[in-house]
Amino acid sequence: MNVKLYANFYRVNLTGKAVAVQVDSMTVQGIGSDSILYKNKTLSGFKLDLNPNAQQTQFLVTTKQEGYIFKDTLTFVHHNKPWFQSMDCGCRVFSTLDACRVSGNIFKSAAILDSSVINLKSEHVRLYL
Repeated sequence: MNVKLYANFYRVNLTGKAVAVQVDSMTVQGIGSDSILYKNKTLSGFKLDLNPNAQQTQFLVTTKQEGYIFKDTLTFVHHNKPWFQSMDCGCRVFSTLDACRVSGNIFKSAAILDSSVINLKSEHVRLYL
């Protein structure tokens, strides 16, 4: 029943190639929600739930590096489509990503690789540091 969005972190090296990276001391929480999804974790990416009742889902991302706190807001714009599996399994909500925006000082940009957020694990978004 889980439908997750997968976003991974990258840096562009001197040859222009995207290289996967990890970030220390990262905390992620949903905006409009009191839930903390990750707290002070070393991460190479996120596994996130999109709001099935909205067309936009936002997350506040913070990290502490060398004594400084950095913040960013991730905004995912999406449209949702309920999908009825069966009487026993219930309903899932699949989403299609329309846009991904970053605003803050952690991520430089974002790129959508796979806009179909369904029940398969796929790299949906790349977040560039």
